[in-house]
Amino acid sequence: MKRENSFFSTFVSNQEVNFVQVEMMEVTCISMILLMSLIPKVSSQNIQIQVLPQPVIYQENDLVIQCSITNPSQLMSVYYIQLHRNSSTDFETVLSIFKDQNPQIQWPSGSTLQNRASADGSEIKTPSTATLKLTIDKDSVLCPNDFTAYRCKMSGFSSAEYDAVTQETNPVTIIYTVKPRVIEMPRVRILGELTDTPVRRFPIATVLQLTCEGQIGNDARKTIRWCSRKSTDFTFTGLRQTPIHSEASLIGCQYTRSSTITYNLTSTDTFTQFLCESGDTGMCGTGSAIQYVNISTESNLSNTPEVSDMSTSHETGVIAGSVIGTFVLLTTAIVLVYFARRNYKCTCEKRSGENTRDSLQNTSDLVEDKSGYTTITDESDRHQDTYDEITGSEEKNQYEAIIEKENQEDCAHPYESLKKHDTAQYGIKKGDASNSHTSGISKKAEQSTFHKGFEEYENASFKK
Repeated sequence: MKRENSFFSTFVSNQEVNFVQVEMMEVTCISMILLMSLIPKVSSQNIQIQVLPQPVIYQENDLVIQCSITNPSQLMSVYYIQLHRNSSTDFETVLSIFKDQNPQIQWPSGSTLQNRASADGSEIKTPSTATLKLTIDKDSVLCPNDFTAYRCKMSGFSSAEYDAVTQETNPVTIIYTVKPRVIEMPRVRILGELTDTPVRRFPIATVLQLTCEGQIGNDARKTIRWCSRKSTDFTFTGLRQTPIHSEASLIGCQYTRSSTITYNLTSTDTFTQFLCESGDTGMCGTGSAIQYVNISTESNLSNTPEVSDMSTSHETGVIAGSVIGTFVLLTTAIVLVYFARRNYKCTCEKRSGENTRDSLQNTSDLVEDKSGYTTITDESDRHQDTYDEITGSEEKNQYEAIIEKENQEDCAHPYESLKKHDTAQYGIKKGDASNSHTSGISKKAEQSTFHKGFEEYENASFKK
């Protein structure tokens, strides 16, 4: 019995010792965990990446990507900063800035991005100012190639660990928006027909199908919206008809799709304007791509329109006829004015020529010739011409016509007549029988002044 008790006591004591050891191990592990939690940690991220703005509106915003240091106090120096871009295989370096190198900013060999982008960086010797920025102008952004994932990478010396550190950011994907720019004019088709119609005026109760196709942006979930405005409305309102949309197809950065609505014309559609748009902001007419079509009704038309857009053709003909008629009238007026001015000018020139001729004839009567024979001969010739002009007239006596002709000339040229009369009187008073020239002038003046009725007889006798 003593042996059995001794063995039992020894076994129990050994079990107690093992239990105590296990408890001590557990306490030790807990203490170590607590101790590790109290040790200060060094930040694992000293660099960050920023994309400005976010989202980027394609063709409206520049694409700006910047790498900068977030905890400069934990770095003694920065060796380099790099910007990487996701490619078809892996991330590739697109831009770098190095410490103590000339130039500091460097592009990879054969980089095509350098031709359409600019780079900017500050002195990286001081961690607090170390930055690297890439800017792509809005007109040079390639969509969707430039709208991919980017990340930043840095290398420097940690002041906390006293060791070299290399860190990189998580990739950041560019969020961008593409506004639709192009949309076609709505096509019109009568329900049940196989082809579109250019007609824009229909009878009441005609059922139409309106179809519009265009861009919807870079979001395949976007659709094309329909709005209308009647002649009695001031603004457009969305149509209650449910449109039928086609599948969206991607072309470059833009998705395109078509949209079709069915519309039943009523008596209120005397003149209704429809629009289809995409890229709207919520209200009708605010889309970045928008087109219109005008539909009108006429109650006196047959059920099936047979003529395509006759109103447009008629209006075009009226306008063309008006323009041509105006042109013809204007041309006729110009021609009439031209000939009227020309006729007036010819009449004035004719009258001026007659007055000039009479003036010259009256003046020649007063010129002193070398002989009285010559002077009287000229006078005789002039009166002979006058006699010949009047001879053809059968309405008056020849001698009466001559007297009337002379009186008309004196009335038409009163100044020349008076001057001629004064000259004649002066010649008579100053006449000298010994001077043949003066005598001829005096005799001629006397005859022309006091014996006009007998000039033809005297001239004829003199010629004999």
